This record gives sequence, C-alpha cells and structure tokens, in this order.
Amino acid sequence: MISLSREHGMTVASISKWVKDREVISTEDGNVTNSEFRALKKKLAQVEDKHDIL
Repeated sequence: MISLSREHGMTVASISKWVKDREVISTEDGNVTNSEFRALKKKLAQVEDKHDIL
C-alpha cells in the first residue's frame, strides 16, 4: 500500500480505510459493503430509538 500511497499522493491510512469500507459482508439477504452495513446499523438504532419513545 505504501507504493500506491506514493503513486497517488494519498496517505496509507486513507487507502486502508477506503479498502476496508468496500470489503463485502455476506448476509442471509445478500452481500453488503462494510460502509453499507455501518449505515444500516445506524439507521436501525435510529428506528429503535423512535420506537422506544412511542
């Protein structure tokens, strides 16, 4: 990743995060990326909070 970082003028941390965000997670309903999974978890927490209020 260091050579890729130098070639594109990006930090290794940025490239690592980009790669990790796009890793695929297999679920019962199909595949999602890490970033999609985190977004779905956040949305679920929001819905659960709203449900608790009601």
